[in-house]
Amino acid sequence: MQDNNLNNPNEQDSIIDVPYTSEPKPEDEMNQEEATYAKETAQPRANKDIPLPPYIEPNGTYYHETIKEKKRGSKASKKQGPGGFGKFAAGLVIVSMVGGVSLGAGYAFTAPLANKLYEDKYGITREVAEKNEVTPYAQSTGYVTPLSVNNSIADIAESVGPSVVSIKNNKLITTWAGEFNQEGLGSGVIFKVDDQKVYIISNAHVVEGATTLTVTFLGNSKVPANIVGYDTITDIAVVAVDKADIPADIVGQIKPAILGDNDKLRVGDLAVAIGTPIDEAYENTVTVGVVSALDREISLTDQKLNLIQTDAAINPGNSGGALVGPTGEVVGINTIKLVDSEIEGMGFAIPINDVKPIVEELMTTGSIARPVLGIVGENLTEELGNYWDIPVGIMVVQVQPGTSADVAGIKQGDVILEFDGQRISTMEELKELLLDRKVGDQVKVKVVRGSQKLTLDVKLQGKAQPAVQ
Repeated sequence: MQDNNLNNPNEQDSIIDVPYTSEPKPEDEMNQEEATYAKETAQPRANKDIPLPPYIEPNGTYYHETIKEKKRGSKASKKQGPGGFGKFAAGLVIVSMVGGVSLGAGYAFTAPLANKLYEDKYGITREVAEKNEVTPYAQSTGYVTPLSVNNSIADIAESVGPSVVSIKNNKLITTWAGEFNQEGLGSGVIFKVDDQKVYIISNAHVVEGATTLTVTFLGNSKVPANIVGYDTITDIAVVAVDKADIPADIVGQIKPAILGDNDKLRVGDLAVAIGTPIDEAYENTVTVGVVSALDREISLTDQKLNLIQTDAAINPGNSGGALVGPTGEVVGINTIKLVDSEIEGMGFAIPINDVKPIVEELMTTGSIARPVLGIVGENLTEELGNYWDIPVGIMVVQVQPGTSADVAGIKQGDVILEFDGQRISTMEELKELLLDRKVGDQVKVKVVRGSQKLTLDVKLQGKAQPAVQ
């Protein structure tokens, strides 16, 4: 995490600039020791008749950075201020494809790549094989066979690769200029196959708003898909494909991935990301890193997620793909990355133990029933509290008829001070506490009404209108 004083010129050890120059000191300016060293270390030229290439002045200044590190678990590291993740809030990129390579949350057009060339680590330029040249995985049935802890990255790629698919989202966009189709790209993980359907886990932001969905299995087999359900709070979705729509030669290659146990992960464990970055031409791309951190809290616009952090490359289009641990089991669903000019290698995945109960409920009901209080509220600041001589809390602006709050007797104008024994002062805090409760839970809500302090018993009901909490 970057220090709050990173850009403070008065902080002596925040940044140390050490400029370098490539231009040698003139000989007449050298002392005797420097001149002797320069002559002794000079490299003779093999053929003086061959002219030297023209000298090109290097562009830019090189410097060394020393960044202070905060102790893990300190209060400063939790704060979402300028020195924490909040500083880079604008750089949190949901990694489905969005109109290009690196736009933010949402979707974008995925035009074919103009140049299908790449340069390998030895500097050799090669042509990327067309998708119909991809060699399919060996035909197999049943679940992916668990691997040993000592498996290789190639073993993981070969075992889990057939379980990862591409998902293309076509949606109809309406603007002042008219309607047009927009295409987004993400990834998904096959987790269940029955006699009729193939079920796939992905991200909610990959499938939300789709007019049509298309799943591409390995080997360029494109099949229409339907949304079983999705949950925007946890960013999890389930998609289904009819087996009858899948070519017979592909059906035999389909293997559900094994969903592992992220509680067994340790920082430093192997992490392998598999998905479709940038374009379908790069389906089943494998990138490798380590588990950089566990239970990392990331704040988005309307939610907080506790995620697995990894330095395995996660790029646009990887959303919904697999993060695989050292045993070859899926330990997370890739979702976002942190983007900033000063940041490299910070991707995040939803822990698979958080995914499992959401998927189970989506498979059963198609949605996630979440408790709501049933109010519209505003945060009462200290200044307003002092002006009106009332404690800081949540001012109830409106109570929705028939909701939990209405039944319990919460009134417009009440100021909520406590929820289930915990002091709260903002709607954000109320949302967090509600996410930890279930429909039907009984809680106590303490309010101020005029000169009275009341404690009301509330039985939490299911989700109300979208704008209501």
